[in-house]
Amino acid sequence: MKLKRFLRTSDGSVSVYLIVIIVPIFLFHAVLIDFVRVKLAERETEAALWAANRSMFSRFDRELQSYGLFGIAGNEEESRQVFQTVLDHNLTASSEDSIFNYLDIRSEPEDSYIRPLFTLANHVVFRQQMLEDMKYQAPIEFTMELLDRFKNSGLTKQLAQAAKFHEHANILEEKIKPWNEALEEAWEAAQDFIDRGKRLHLKYSGTLGELHERADRIGLNTADSVRQSIHEVEEGLEKAEEALDSLQQSADSLGSTIALLLMNPEGNAEAINSLYQSLQSTKKSISETQRQISEFLQRKYELEELLKDILAYTALLASFQVSLEEDYAGFAEQHERLLEKVENARVLNEELRAEKEKLKSSLDNDSFQGYDVLDKIPVYSLEYFSIYKTESAKSLAQFSWLKEKWQSTVFFIGDDYGEISRQLEKMQELLVRFESEQGEKERERQERMNQLEVSDKEHKQKLGDALKELNSMLGQCGMWGSQDPYTALYQRLEGDSNGNPGLYSKYYQYNSDQPPEMSEVYAADRPDQAIKQAVSFSERISNVLTGIRDEIYMNEYALTKFSYRTAKLEAGKGGVPPASHVPSKPLDHPLADQEAEYILYGMNSCASNYSAAYGEMFVFFMAVHIVEGLMDPKKSVLNIGSPLLLFTVVAAQAAIEAVQDMQKLVKGEAVPVLKKVKSLTVYYKDLLRLFMLLHSNDSKMMSRMQALIELNTGKDLTERTTYLQATTSSTVRIWFMPAAMRLMSDLGLLDCGNKNKRCQITKTAVMSY
Repeated sequence: MKLKRFLRTSDGSVSVYLIVIIVPIFLFHAVLIDFVRVKLAERETEAALWAANRSMFSRFDRELQSYGLFGIAGNEEESRQVFQTVLDHNLTASSEDSIFNYLDIRSEPEDSYIRPLFTLANHVVFRQQMLEDMKYQAPIEFTMELLDRFKNSGLTKQLAQAAKFHEHANILEEKIKPWNEALEEAWEAAQDFIDRGKRLHLKYSGTLGELHERADRIGLNTADSVRQSIHEVEEGLEKAEEALDSLQQSADSLGSTIALLLMNPEGNAEAINSLYQSLQSTKKSISETQRQISEFLQRKYELEELLKDILAYTALLASFQVSLEEDYAGFAEQHERLLEKVENARVLNEELRAEKEKLKSSLDNDSFQGYDVLDKIPVYSLEYFSIYKTESAKSLAQFSWLKEKWQSTVFFIGDDYGEISRQLEKMQELLVRFESEQGEKERERQERMNQLEVSDKEHKQKLGDALKELNSMLGQCGMWGSQDPYTALYQRLEGDSNGNPGLYSKYYQYNSDQPPEMSEVYAADRPDQAIKQAVSFSERISNVLTGIRDEIYMNEYALTKFSYRTAKLEAGKGGVPPASHVPSKPLDHPLADQEAEYILYGMNSCASNYSAAYGEMFVFFMAVHIVEGLMDPKKSVLNIGSPLLLFTVVAAQAAIEAVQDMQKLVKGEAVPVLKKVKSLTVYYKDLLRLFMLLHSNDSKMMSRMQALIELNTGKDLTERTTYLQATTSSTVRIWFMPAAMRLMSDLGLLDCGNKNKRCQITKTAVMSY
């Protein structure tokens, strides 16, 4: 009833009521219409933005596509024009011919921009595109099969064992060398001891003979008794001389008297006769006295000589009393030095024995037969060193007894002389026996060590000859005299002598703040270096073959898109090399037949890269043949008794066989890795695959691949965008309530800015290949 009355009333209240109801509804619909129009403009702007982005990305570089790479071709301005054209084409703009436009979207080029974020020069992007390309193309099963064959053949374990054997050989050699030097020093000290003892024997044998001769002459006489006898002889001589003078005077007197009497011989005949008889008697007395004087003189001479003998004997005896002490002290000191050297040698001998036994106890049933050489290492028993000590001590004790006996003997005659003489000769016999018996053992040791040295030099010479033959295989770069035809290309890649950086440095430093470092290269020019590199290679390859990583795809990319040494020699279907069908046409690249080697090693010349590849392949085959040699060594080699020399002998033969394998490999032929496993063969390309896994330096390899791509195509990858951010802006006119739209934008319900009283919509899209 009330509602009917309200509707029939004529006072205007119904009109007021309707106005109150309709105005909010109108405002609501007005806001809703503009909200929907703005949302539609947003969707259309976003759709146009993605369409413009796709149009830009459709302009990829066709030449780079042959490498499986996608980057926007052209410069930024061209890309901007395409972007703006496609964007405008996809926006609903007002038309002069149209009476009504529900959407009036206007592009704002001044507020739109394109920002390249990443290019093909970026390693992350470059790697991602390589992996995407090679997922469908890479013959990864070849690599997997190759590695599986390595694993199944047990080669990985054997390579690790070979490296371990070399480590053990070096440990033992570190013991053997000082051990041998200590034994040499001990024998030298023993020879010095023996020589000193022989000199003492010679010295005291001569002195003993002299003392014996003088003692025989001296008898029981003493210096005092001889002096007394000389004195008595001198007195008798004096008396005899006085008597001779008296007799001489008597004879002279008688002669004078007789001469006077002869003046009257007849009258004095009787007197003369008597005097003459007296004269004759006097002369006879004179003659007897002279004879006595001669006997006295002879006796005096004999006594004086005897006195000289006594004095000389006494002086000699006294001097040798002192000499004996000095000689014994020196002999004992020499003995102490000998014992010190022998003890040092014994300690090192026991260390060598302990290391040898420790090594033998650590071996398992799968160990190389080459470990049998441990049984041939000549570790000496303790008796060997005891002989040094006991025999030298006997000689010293003998000399000590001689010293005591000598010093207690006064007269070197009779039993004393005989005993000393016999014991002196016994000391000589001890020294000679010591020198003879121990010397024979030492000569055997020295001869064995000399044979080791000669054998080491001989086999290192063989290894050196193999290296020379390997180096002679490197003349494959098409040299013109001394000029390398690829020099200019390598200067572009690696830089020149004037310090201008090359393409490699450009891309490497684009991704790193550090300057590029040189790669590890296996260039074995010396035998010792070749052996060390073979061992190092064995350790590294045994680690690599235990697991596979994503690098396989990248490595296959390098071997598929680029050339290498034997690419033209490989036979595919119809006898055509497989590389001839690759879109990047690796057989036609300017750096012919060497790009993969450059990617792997990064040297600045053709010869250097080939040398590095050949060197590493040679080291690979050498390491494998070392394994074979250690598994079944010749008995004559085992008898060497030196693990390190055994390794050198095996390495020399391995080097010769490795060169023969290399000669086949560079001709494109398959080479069996193991003699006993003929099915395990490798080609040149297979080893490059393996070495790329071994080196595993993505940054360097990718930088070199990027450098080669620019060299081959002339395209700067830093200008080939693969990932960009595009931002566009458009405006739409608000029909009813701009303030309401701004309020809703402030509340986050709309993306609606204000530009020239129009709602500005800004959209950003990020896109990549």
